[in-house]
Amino acid sequence: MSDQFDPGMAGGRQPTEEEIRAALAELRAAPLDDIVAQAISLLLNAVQVKIGRQDARVLIDSIEAIMDKSGAHVDQRLTAEVENVLGQLRMAQVEAEQEIARAGESEAGDVGQPADQPTGQAPPSAPGGPEQPPSQGSRLWVPGQ
Repeated sequence: MSDQFDPGMAGGRQPTEEEIRAALAELRAAPLDDIVAQAISLLLNAVQVKIGRQDARVLIDSIEAIMDKSGAHVDQRLTAEVENVLGQLRMAQVEAEQEIARAGESEAGDVGQPADQPTGQAPPSAPGGPEQPPSQGSRLWVPGQ
């Protein structure tokens, strides 16, 4: 990302030291469930936007890692809800990858794609032929791949 998020930009000014301290105190006092839910929500939204790109797989795997580490410490309803949504997103991801593979398209800036790759064009093939992610021939989701 070329433009980093600056919390002060939203209000047109930088937060005061007191505002920063208040925000940190609020975050410190926040229950773990709330923090995990907010982090997961942000990542789930990003996955929905990036469905079909390899970036989405990385984000899905990141959500799974968060849930693996925090699952025993958060509300089980949150865990069940996240698992349900992840199942749907995995299927959507595999289907979108298959459509993209059939169309022979790729997007600039996707994981493994050069940032200057024109949108809609397949990347140049390696000397041994085009490279395909292992999952594109299967509907099976393999976390971490």
